[in-house]
Amino acid sequence: MSLSDYEGALREFDWILARLPQDPLANLKRGFALAALGKFDEAKSAFEAARRADRAFVEGFCRELSSNPDAPADLDPQVIFLWRGYVAQGICDWSGWDRYLSEFRRAIADPRVPLDPALAFVAFHLPLDADERHAIARRAAKLVESRVAPLPLQRTRNRTKLRIGILSPDFREHLNAYLLLPLFELLDRNAYELYAYSLADDDGSAILRQLKKSADRFVELTALSDMAAAQRIRDDEIDILLDVGGYTTGGRFAITAQRPAPIQALYLGFAGSLGSDRVDYAIVDRVVAPAQSSTEWSEARVYMPSTYYLYDFRGAVPDVAISRREYGLPEGAFVYCAFHKAEKVTPDAFDLWMRILAAVPRAVMWFLALPAAATANLRAAAKLRGVDPSRLHFAPFEPQRSRYLARQRLGDLMVDAVHHSAMTTACDALGAGLPLLSLHGSSMASRAAESLLRAAGLPELVATSPNEFLQQAVQLATDPQKLQRVRAKLEQNRHSAPLFDTVARIRELEAAFTEMWRRQAAGQAPASFFIQ
Repeated sequence: MSLSDYEGALREFDWILARLPQDPLANLKRGFALAALGKFDEAKSAFEAARRADRAFVEGFCRELSSNPDAPADLDPQVIFLWRGYVAQGICDWSGWDRYLSEFRRAIADPRVPLDPALAFVAFHLPLDADERHAIARRAAKLVESRVAPLPLQRTRNRTKLRIGILSPDFREHLNAYLLLPLFELLDRNAYELYAYSLADDDGSAILRQLKKSADRFVELTALSDMAAAQRIRDDEIDILLDVGGYTTGGRFAITAQRPAPIQALYLGFAGSLGSDRVDYAIVDRVVAPAQSSTEWSEARVYMPSTYYLYDFRGAVPDVAISRREYGLPEGAFVYCAFHKAEKVTPDAFDLWMRILAAVPRAVMWFLALPAAATANLRAAAKLRGVDPSRLHFAPFEPQRSRYLARQRLGDLMVDAVHHSAMTTACDALGAGLPLLSLHGSSMASRAAESLLRAAGLPELVATSPNEFLQQAVQLATDPQKLQRVRAKLEQNRHSAPLFDTVARIRELEAAFTEMWRRQAAGQAPASFFIQ
């Protein structure tokens, strides 16, 4: 099963069941294998056999699989198939890509399929249209909301400071923890209090210690049920709750869905609508959520003036002595950087990148550290496209953040993914002086890098079509003077462009909080507004 050899797994389960026909685990895992193969009716029969053998065992097994212990044990074969498709994406296995997309669309169109909320996050990585993505979010929200009711209206507050709550599964050694640190450290404590609500276990990391030190109160919710966690937030009299996890791994939207705060806003961690009328606002910008995208949102939008994204640009990139030789990169090559997790490396993105390598013979493509299976699959895919697999290089995992940031300078140009653009890794690159070439997208998740580039004063690095993306990537590799001009502009803008002004971003967020609360106090319903 772990090797995704589902036919082989079925033979093993059948061998076991021939001897132990009532074994609940064999029946259950046989159902998973059948679901992964798209044999949905047979999978349902296997799950029923497992329940007949030992219902309590099956329910316990499913609870252990879930990141949320309060979630019911849904065993829908089509949902399992979609999850297995995402697992295949994680190792760049595209052998069942067309069937995967077809089943995803069929599940969206079938209201009987209980779409798991996390599939709304999976959808960011796929070539789905805006209506399909929003439909998944609405279905996911409805599924959660059917299980939890909103808490009674909150009592009147008697404070002058606004109390901001941040609900996150990533208060640990995680990229999102570093993104949020400036908010913790720079929020004006004369006007605001900041309460952090953690959905992650304490990992003892340095970033967690910094967050705890900077929060007015740090509360761990991992041991509490969704209902108890929501009540804890309510008891703390939070005025504005920021859900910065949404439907991402470890997120518990069932807490937010109970409306523990009078104002609730989606921010940063989930790049799209949550599809819920129990969330009042989404903090966005004009690029990721243009006017014509209003039908994609269930929330009112708060438009930040430059970019919605928060990144800590306060410090200089560490001055670490590193060389291409240390990473196995050829000294004379043009190094394209594809610094994306495996799930973002879709077949159409990889096709585009390989066309670039074919047009620039002296170039190589540098990836992040990926699973061994993903590395092997990408090398094989390159060979099929007529590109020497040795031109694909993979950077090792870098435990020292200083070296990770410094090594960005070894690249020449970062190339973006297609459906889920670079976000934090884009900021890592731009902050270190590595230009990024992006492609105009059709959703918030695919337009985030464009937002960053425009805020960095580099709109010319946003291509409007795959062909233009290809042409620009080739031109920047074959025209050293043009590339130098781009790098010089990035270096100059590092000191003046809005993207890099972290303090200003916090002041903009404060203005957003103040306006949200003004509207609430005036009895006005949530409505979209712009921060100037």
